[in-house]
Amino acid sequence: MVITKAAGKTASAAAHENVLLLKNASGTVQALIGGVASGTAERAGAAAAADSNSVTAEGGTLTAASDVYGGTVEAVGKDAPVTASASENTVTLSAVAPWRQVRGGRVRASADGAAATATASKNTLNLAYGTFTAEIAGGYAITDGAGGQATANENTVNISSGIYQDSIYAATADAGSAAGTVATVKDNRIVITGTPNLSAAQLYGHKAVGATKNIAGNALVVKETKGIKAESIDGFQKLEFWLPAGMTKDDTMLWLSSTSNTNLTGTDITAHLRGDETEKRLRLLYTEKAQIQKDGTTTMTVWKGVSDVTTAKIGITKDNKELIVKTDGSAIDEGDKPPPTPPEEKPIEPEKPIEPEKPIDPEKPVDPKKTHRSKASQVIRRNRRPMPLKRQGRGQPQIRRRDDGRRGSLPRRRCRSPRGRRHGERLCGGCGHAGLCPICSHRRLLHAA
Repeated sequence: MVITKAAGKTASAAAHENVLLLKNASGTVQALIGGVASGTAERAGAAAAADSNSVTAEGGTLTAASDVYGGTVEAVGKDAPVTASASENTVTLSAVAPWRQVRGGRVRASADGAAATATASKNTLNLAYGTFTAEIAGGYAITDGAGGQATANENTVNISSGIYQDSIYAATADAGSAAGTVATVKDNRIVITGTPNLSAAQLYGHKAVGATKNIAGNALVVKETKGIKAESIDGFQKLEFWLPAGMTKDDTMLWLSSTSNTNLTGTDITAHLRGDETEKRLRLLYTEKAQIQKDGTTTMTVWKGVSDVTTAKIGITKDNKELIVKTDGSAIDEGDKPPPTPPEEKPIEPEKPIEPEKPIDPEKPVDPKKTHRSKASQVIRRNRRPMPLKRQGRGQPQIRRRDDGRRGSLPRRRCRSPRGRRHGERLCGGCGHAGLCPICSHRRLLHAA
């Protein structure tokens, strides 16, 4: 995080190449930000930039809704030009979490008495897991003041899984509506793969606010998947459909549920066949409760692979509800028209990713020396005060009470001291305690085998 404040001179701040990585993390997170740059000048210009930063949340579970920004920039100045930019930042989310606002690059430039320029370019979002509860944008640029210029170009939103409950913009540029403001949004993309739940999402190629708007080349790509259901699509100048393997005449690649018509006027539509299709009629787009609008500026092309020529045809049916490909080159409305099969309902809550099992620590080998009494314990026992033996009369065996819970007397041994051999006194040797000859007082460890 870099924050610069200046009074009478230009303020500048930069945050580049920072990395934030959360792997198998858990807990509460309010915001994840790769790089932060903020420059404020009270009576001069300002410049701030955040480039090539990254945020990655891989695995784990986060319990609180979190805002995520690859790079966030703010520049504020007065009576001099102000510039702010965020480029080539990356956000990758594959953790269980209630994600909130997500931006690849977020930029704000504000100037009082001068022009402000905000640029968000070449930022990337890789969204693979979690529930996304708020607006998403690959690039987001906003300016305040007269004559501001906001630009968001070449940003990408890759969607492969997860649940989406709000609007998704390839990019946004907001320069305000004052005279002289310019908003530019070009060559941004939303790419859909896998099986995300987009049933409550609205997909937009751009959002532009300005007296002058420059809009071009923003694309929606549905790649090698089918059964994708979304609420609506709008603001795209390009639609690309890359057909998946095994697609049948009953399948639909993209199903729209909105009651508003889908406007494809001026849109360049391409379909890319694999080359091994066996069905004659394949459905790319279906509008369940509305129609598809087109005009003479709408172009439609079919390719085999990337750019190989094919005899297949692409077109919109007479009822304006389906965009289809006829692989045999026949007329669009010729032949059978199988009713579309509704896509399978995606789960409301995603399943938790399977985390790798923790390795089991091998059992420690048992030390055979620790299973027997050590020499130290023998020394302690040797120095222990022996229990006195009770004489039961001349020639009677000396009896000692057991301390091991068993009944009966303990085994006896003769004193092994020189005097013991002479007087033949017998001592307890079964309890493992030190014995004391009552005659010679010879102390010795006597332990039964």
